[in-house]
Amino acid sequence: MALFCTAAAILAAMVIAPEFNDAPVPIFLAAVLVSAWLCGFWTGSATTILLTVALTKMFDLSRASPLPRAEDTAFDVTLFVAVALLINWLTTRLRSTIRNLEEAQVALENADRARDVFVGAAAHDLKSPLSAISAAAQLATSRLVRGGSDASTLDAVRVGLGDIESETSRMSTLLDELLDLTQLQAGKGVQLQLTPTRLFNVVEQVVAKYRANAPCHPLSLEATADPIGMWDANRLRRVVDNLLSNAVKYSPPGSGIEVTVSEERGVAGQRVAWLRVRDHGIGIAAAEMEQLFAPFFRGRNVADISGTGLGLAGAQAIIKQLGGSIQAESQEGVGSIFSLNLPAQSPEGSGPDSRGT
Repeated sequence: MALFCTAAAILAAMVIAPEFNDAPVPIFLAAVLVSAWLCGFWTGSATTILLTVALTKMFDLSRASPLPRAEDTAFDVTLFVAVALLINWLTTRLRSTIRNLEEAQVALENADRARDVFVGAAAHDLKSPLSAISAAAQLATSRLVRGGSDASTLDAVRVGLGDIESETSRMSTLLDELLDLTQLQAGKGVQLQLTPTRLFNVVEQVVAKYRANAPCHPLSLEATADPIGMWDANRLRRVVDNLLSNAVKYSPPGSGIEVTVSEERGVAGQRVAWLRVRDHGIGIAAAEMEQLFAPFFRGRNVADISGTGLGLAGAQAIIKQLGGSIQAESQEGVGSIFSLNLPAQSPEGSGPDSRGT
């Protein structure tokens, strides 16, 4: 459609110009402007060339009257070409600037919407552990008041205090995740606490937690190696927690989740630690895979499931800062596989042992 309009502008200029013996150049310049605005710089340049040929073949610029044969004036033609190219460039830049502003406006509106969704989700996620803490504290107090200090009452209070500790830890993890993402969004890396860390140990702790808290999702853990590296154990634990949390959250009850720890040789012979988490859940639409690790992104098929859309974005940023990468494979309605790799180092003493659960 734009090319058709450009052709129409050139044709109109060619037809109208002879009717205005003293004004062919302004009409031709208008055609260049229309072409550049509708189709961009290269089309505007092509229009300039075509109209320059027409100007030299159809007009005697020194007398501003239509002639049957070419009698051009070099200075006037050069001036026309220079002005036409300037108009072409300025129009293209203006067109590009306006489009960029429109895209920025759309992005800003989307960011505002994402922020509102995030605030609501974050408030929900923070309110949930606070409610659990309050309920556990009230129940423990009630039992102490009613039951005195017998063994069953003390056991019940001990359980309640354990729930409080668990929910407090959950809330702290969410706040740490928000703080890290704020740093990363501001273009600053998080301050990593690097210590020799065994990947299997970190994964085993998180798997044990979900085996206790999500018994309706059978969790298998297999390790063909015991990779060790200089990693931030707490943040790595949070990444693994996020992957398992998503696997549980987006999988139907009864569906299994497989976790695998392994080690491979990299391109230059470097040891590379791998963690793979596979679920059989709702999966991710192919069209949404590119946005999967974007902050605040949530798939269209998870609208009824609470979440902030921050977990994977933060996980990817942390793994990148640790020198690794994270990838996802998914098929909607079938499930997903999340794989992360990290640079490992040679273990002290004997080689990696094999273990599985």
